[in-house]
Amino acid sequence: MEIKIFGRLTDIFSQEQISVENATDVKELKDNLLKSFPGLSEKTFVIAVNRKITHENVPLAADAEVALLPPFSGG
Repeated sequence: MEIKIFGRLTDIFSQEQISVENATDVKELKDNLLKSFPGLSEKTFVIAVNRKITHENVPLAADAEVALLPPFSGG
């Protein structure tokens, strides 16, 4: 599964996209990311699945479009 990384979060990953395996839901994905990238625990971010920000633990299909988004403000 490909994860798109946006904003200042790219500093932690050193790239704008990463590949992740074995994540069946959002909680498992987040847990795996925090283990692999400890600096992420110091950042505020949300996870978007198929272009919708999720605050719940939703299942992830292998072809899901997933993104990590830092805080943003509108104007």
